[in-house]
Amino acid sequence: MRNWMFCSTSGIKHFKLHLKICELEGLLIDHVPNKDNYHLQVRIKLGITKNGHVPRIAVKKDHTSKQCINLEGCVSWNEDFEQSCNLDMSRSTRSWKIDLEVHGIDVESNHKTDILAKVKIDVTEFTGPSEKSVKLPVNCCIGGVTHEAILKVTKDFCKHD
Repeated sequence: MRNWMFCSTSGIKHFKLHLKICELEGLLIDHVPNKDNYHLQVRIKLGITKNGHVPRIAVKKDHTSKQCINLEGCVSWNEDFEQSCNLDMSRSTRSWKIDLEVHGIDVESNHKTDILAKVKIDVTEFTGPSEKSVKLPVNCCIGGVTHEAILKVTKDFCKHD
């Protein structure tokens, strides 16, 4: 596990992100290869701020479990992720972008995972005292066919002392 710190400590605020990956809905299952053995997983990639500083982070895991697509074209995870970071609010680093990638995995083959969809979110846009549910439209490409699906997440991003 890596830990990074900003060089300067003035203006640094401590934040905690609670992110729940809920579900991906609206998938077209007709184009899913090897339906019975095809699983989806969401990977979380932490971004770097514009001036190159990386927030101090504590990450236990960076991906959901592998789940099958149900007959309605939905994948459910309901998995929680907690991450802490330090952001220097005195600079222009008032954003913290996270990439969410949906990976498709054929468990019968030794084929590497396919990135089916990507979405970038700025978690600092969702600060406040309460949890917020967000529906993120993603262009999802399965079996060579691209269509829009919805990735549902809940976020709670608050100042942490």
